[in-house]
Amino acid sequence: MPADFPPWQTVYGYFAAWRDDGTLARLHGELRARARAAAGRKPEPTAAVIDSQSVRAADTVPKATRGWDNAKKVTAASATSPPATPTASTWLRRAHC
Repeated sequence: MPADFPPWQTVYGYFAAWRDDGTLARLHGELRARARAAAGRKPEPTAAVIDSQSVRAADTVPKATRGWDNAKKVTAASATSPPATPTASTWLRRAHC
């Protein structure tokens, strides 16, 4: 921490309190809206891109944990972890298995 800051425990205490009561989320949203408005854009984003790394799935990988990665045109498994629910991953489309 910079020398002119309070002890780290005090700083972390404020951070944790603001995180838990939603202050940080509100602050982030307000700053994002102002930055977008200053750039001539709508205050709220209209789209998002979610991606994960895909790894070619071996035949021994259960079909329930594989999906079709349309961008790469492969049957793949997530390199991070299998989705917790069928909707947890935007690229997993079991209908194509």
